[in-house]
Amino acid sequence: MTVPGDTGRSRRTTAPGAPGTPGAAGREWRATVPETAEIMAWIETITARGIRRPGYPADAWTERWAAGLLAGFGLDVRLAPVEVPTWHPVSATLRAHLDADPARSAEVETFALPYTTPRATVTAPLDRPAGSGRIAVREHTFAELPQTFVRELATAVHDPEGAFDELVRTLSFAPGYLEDLDGAVASGVAGYAGALTGVPWETRDYYVPYDAVRRPVPAVFDSADTLDMVDEVSLVPLTRAAIRIVEGTRDRSFR
Repeated sequence: MTVPGDTGRSRRTTAPGAPGTPGAAGREWRATVPETAEIMAWIETITARGIRRPGYPADAWTERWAAGLLAGFGLDVRLAPVEVPTWHPVSATLRAHLDADPARSAEVETFALPYTTPRATVTAPLDRPAGSGRIAVREHTFAELPQTFVRELATAVHDPEGAFDELVRTLSFAPGYLEDLDGAVASGVAGYAGALTGVPWETRDYYVPYDAVRRPVPAVFDSADTLDMVDEVSLVPLTRAAIRIVEGTRDRSFR
C-alpha cells in the first residue's frame, strides 16, 4: 500500500483481527504497530501541508489523506459531513500608551482569539487583573505531563525504547486558561490580552479556544517578547491600551 502524499515508500498493512492477520492468529497487537520512523513520516507529510484550522485547505486535504490511510488498513472509512463556523484571523494589534505622554507607546502585532469579537477597536485602561471596563493582561504557560503518569493510567503500553521513563510531554494548553478567559468576560472587561510567556517557543499564533463558542469581547494573544515591550510602558500608572482587530473572521461554514 502506498499512502497518498508520502515519499513513495510502500508498506503492506492489514487490520488487526482480520482473517489471516497476526491478530486473528492470536499474536499480540504490537506486531501490527508501525515503526517510529514511519509514524514520524506521516506527521511530516501532514505538517508540510500548512496550517490545518477548520475550513482551511490543508485541513480538508488531511481528512482525505487520513481516510485513504485508514482504508489501506482494511477499515471501512466514511467521510461524514460536518457543518461548523470557521475563524480566519487577518490582523490584530495591541497598542499601549501613557495618558500623560501618548508619544511614549508600544504597538505589537497580536493574534485574535478564535470566536471572540471579530472586528473591533477598543481603548481602555490596561491592567493585570481582570476588571470591568479595563483591558486585562493575563499570562499563560503550557502544561507539562510526565509520561510515567500516563503510563500508570494506560490499559496498554508500547514503549520498546523505554522512552516513557524520562519523557515529559508539553501540552499545548495552559491550565485554567478557559476559566480565566470566561471569568474576565463575565467581569465586564473591555478587552483581553493573553500573553504566552510560559511557552517553549516564541509565538503569538495560538488557535485557542476552538470550541466555536462566541465570546463578546475583543481578545488577542501576544508573545513573551512583545509583552516585554508593552511592559516597559504599562509599568507606569495611568497606562491605556487599544486593541484593534481587523476582520478577525470571515465567518462561514464548511462541510
